[in-house]
Amino acid sequence: MIDILMATYNGEAFLEEQLNSIINQSYPKWRLLVRDDCSTDGTAAILQKYETMYPEKISAIINKEGTGSAKANFFKLLHDAKSKYIMFCDQDDIWKRNKIEITLRKMRQLEKKNGGDIPILVATDLEVVDAKGNQLDKSFLHYMNLPGNISLQHLLIQNNITGCTVMINYKLCDMLKKVTSVEKIVMHDHFAGLVAASFGKAALLRETTIQYRQHEKNSVGAMNANSFAYMYQRFRKGKSHFQKDMKDSMEQAEYLFMLYKDIFEEEPVRRKQMIWQYSQLVDKSRIQKYRVYFKYHIFKHGLIRRVMQLIWC
Repeated sequence: MIDILMATYNGEAFLEEQLNSIINQSYPKWRLLVRDDCSTDGTAAILQKYETMYPEKISAIINKEGTGSAKANFFKLLHDAKSKYIMFCDQDDIWKRNKIEITLRKMRQLEKKNGGDIPILVATDLEVVDAKGNQLDKSFLHYMNLPGNISLQHLLIQNNITGCTVMINYKLCDMLKKVTSVEKIVMHDHFAGLVAASFGKAALLRETTIQYRQHEKNSVGAMNANSFAYMYQRFRKGKSHFQKDMKDSMEQAEYLFMLYKDIFEEEPVRRKQMIWQYSQLVDKSRIQKYRVYFKYHIFKHGLIRRVMQLIWC
């Protein structure tokens, strides 16, 4: 059985299409757990309708108080998960019919090779579409100019895992339940990837399993990183915004280290040193930052991003 976790908030515009795409999956052994974060539109009514139609497959909880963010809502959902495998799901995308099947196959391959008692995460690429479902790019990784593989040193500074494509095993889910300070992490998918890459395995499939819808109400969206508009927007936000992103990633690394400090005692020295040294760069000089970046090859992906990292660090 697979638990699919969906956090919703004012998602009535696209929710039914997403729910139908899950119901029509080629792999049938799943259940959908939804937490609605006090929506003010028709989201709750849609969820209750589908829960009535599919009582054995869909369970909806309407939060009495808002959690304040999608990541906080997802961490609440993790405590509801009981199955061997868990998937994350957004409210406004469209799952391709074989999404579960493709991701589960890779998960089982990794478990067969590495054993099932380590945290494992599998993510995939996405097809980027507009609000009407028209394709903007056949690959999210290309659209956002992100690497097609997962490495710990890259994840420390930049996330290339998209949560709505993710499947994790229960070992990783159990480790993520230790999180008590959600404000110290950047996003739930980013942190899940860091945990898997630190203590287990994280894999990124180049197959697209989702139509990733871009619309004006996206909580986290995509923008063509190869376009002039993207470059202009990044420079317009300026040095302070870039530095805040860097600071957030360093504080997240420190939280990772402190939260699993006992487990890190058993990990290779170089890995521990890399995470800890990166986490302590917030108030360090540019030269000190350069030393860590080059020693461990911790760089953002793409020439422009790397230049900004070195100039604005």
